[in-house]
Amino acid sequence: MVLMSVTILFKKNGRFPNTHVCGNKHLRKQGISSAQTQDKQAQRENPMAVRERRSKTDNE
Repeated sequence: MVLMSVTILFKKNGRFPNTHVCGNKHLRKQGISSAQTQDKQAQRENPMAVRERRSKTDNE
C-alpha cells in the first residue's frame, strides 16, 4: 500500500487506479456492466412494451 501511495504522490496528476467494473474500457466494449447498472436497466420501464389485458378470471 505504501508503494502504491508513493507512486501516486510523485506522479503528475497521480490517482488511484479505478478497479471497478464500470471503469474498465474492455469490459464496457464487451457489454459487461456492474450488478448495480444491470439492476437500473432492468427497472426502467420499456416505452415500447404492450400492456396486457387481464380477464375477469385472472383477477379471482
